Amino acid sequence: MIKALVSVYPDLASVIAMNYACRLSTTFGMEIQPIFVKEPEEGDKAPAVGWVRQTWENGLLDFEQEAINRLIESERSDYTKLASLQVIRGHRDEAILDNLYEGGYDLFVEGSISRFEKSELLQRVRSQLYRNLPCPVLIARNLIDFNRILIIIDDSHYSPKMHFSLVKLSRGISLR
Repeated sequence: MIKALVSVYPDLASVIAMNYACRLSTTFGMEIQPIFVKEPEEGDKAPAVGWVRQTWENGLLDFEQEAINRLIESERSDYTKLASLQVIRGHRDEAILDNLYEGGYDLFVEGSISRFEKSELLQRVRSQLYRNLPCPVLIARNLIDFNRILIIIDDSHYSPKMHFSLVKLSRGISLR
């Protein structure tokens, strides 16, 4: 069974990532753990301080979490291996890396709605998150059939765990 961590946020890219991961779970036998990382606000945009600020921040978090839970519940009817949403406050890349390492995940999934230009792909590959991933990443850019895959591997990060994850993912796919 493949363990997949899916980064979600209340946006279209997350809808694509979640739906794609759920569709793959029927082929690969995946357990899917959605994760939402609420990053600290930039600047001091809160209307007050103390308990008023905390109440305001919790209200925003509840609103975002409710939207994500609706997305997850819409997929759960068809895909039973979908875990409950994990919500973490902190910096996204650090929180995701911590969860990937601690949870022993085989795959990280996130969505993208851009045209996926070469420069954007290079920017992602060079990011701190991607350079330190302990497992393969799947970037779902739209809801198409799973018939093409690009694997980029940095020799310094290739490990037995990464190899095992790639082998598990390649089962059931006709490779050329």
